Amino acid sequence: MRLPWQQVLPSGQMKTYVNRIGWTRTHLKKAGLIDASKRGHFVITDRGREVLAQCPQKITVKSLQIFPEFQEFRQGNVKLIPTDSVVVEVDRTPEEILQEAYLTLRSEVADKLLQLLKSSSPAFFERVVVDLLVAMGYGGSRKAAGRAIGGSGDGGVDGI
Repeated sequence: MRLPWQQVLPSGQMKTYVNRIGWTRTHLKKAGLIDASKRGHFVITDRGREVLAQCPQKITVKSLQIFPEFQEFRQGNVKLIPTDSVVVEVDRTPEEILQEAYLTLRSEVADKLLQLLKSSSPAFFERVVVDLLVAMGYGGSRKAAGRAIGGSGDGGVDGI
């Protein structure tokens, strides 16, 4: 089991906590609760102090919706998506949502491809295997190097 600071996004490109800190900083800045004084330095604004004076249990995307600047920022992110399909995800960042959607689509394509290959003729399967090997760089071009030579019922994939 990975400790919280060791967890990475599904893409494996970034630690989850770094991604969450970045989005938190962006949301607080867009709502006007913090300001960037210089690169890597942030200061709380008067508005931020007012929010903290109310002693909120936590600050969420939903609670930031009261600020017009934040609403404008969020509208910019979703205005191209029909409103009936917008789902607000509080616990996941946009990168995580996109990565999960990508992995789901990839899995569905892999399943469909496997079904197609299982239902195809042996000769078609051999051509696909030879094409795949050529596309991976084995043997040069398809015309010069890739040729399925086997027949059905011979027990294997044969190609040159």
